[in-house]
Amino acid sequence: MRHLLVLGSLLAAFACSDSKSSSPDAKVYMDGPGSGSGNVCTGAIYDPCNPANAHCGTGLTCKTFTGAGYSVCTQTCGTCPTGGTCNNMGICKPNAPNSCTPP
Repeated sequence: MRHLLVLGSLLAAFACSDSKSSSPDAKVYMDGPGSGSGNVCTGAIYDPCNPANAHCGTGLTCKTFTGAGYSVCTQTCGTCPTGGTCNNMGICKPNAPNSCTPP
């Protein structure tokens, strides 16, 4: 019986642990559509990003689309890459972020 109590306590401890970061900036992308894919983002257009510590490629900036609930590496309009459209602020907005996890 004592062994079962110890085993139960250990299982409860592991079940209650949480591997996600508790920082508010990490939550911008860790709970978003790209979460858990296993692919690491490279900073390409429409990759999820963290505005406070952006890892976007050359010529791209990390932009938060508050209404959509995500932040992505993007660019100003001209010709928006496939999967995005020019919004009313002159920024290419994707339909959804790429499926990858920021570094």
